[in-house]
Amino acid sequence: MSQFFAYITTRTTADPYLPASTNDLRILARDVSDAFVAISGGFQRVGQISLFPIQRTVPNSLLCDGQEVPKVAFPELFEYLGDSQGTPLDAANFVLPDYVSDFAPATAVEPETVVNGTVTTPTIPGNYSRADSGGRTERRYDDGEIA
Repeated sequence: MSQFFAYITTRTTADPYLPASTNDLRILARDVSDAFVAISGGFQRVGQISLFPIQRTVPNSLLCDGQEVPKVAFPELFEYLGDSQGTPLDAANFVLPDYVSDFAPATAVEPETVVNGTVTTPTIPGNYSRADSGGRTERRYDDGEIA
């Protein structure tokens, strides 16, 4: 069984920036350092969801497990989410999305089959199957309705 861990970015990170020229070496050193930090962490926008196959520490991100977090600690994320994920028990907090239990494990699906010149795609719940016969394509939804 496969499981993914979803993390939400808590703040927008800066784009790497290097000035074309400068007269102050301190500013240049700071800009170069900031650029390396940005490159190593990658550019991320607040609210961006990242998936990982293992639970780990992700810089500037929180695990999407439905927990309550303080508004003052993550103001940019609160401005982005608001109370869209539910009402917190404490008014000083807001609720993160809960994706821990929402990801279904990966399952194997049978490949398309060809029988007497008819190609059939297996039905996946919520989807349709396709049958090609004599140059005509039919899409049949799970409930039998033809699309």
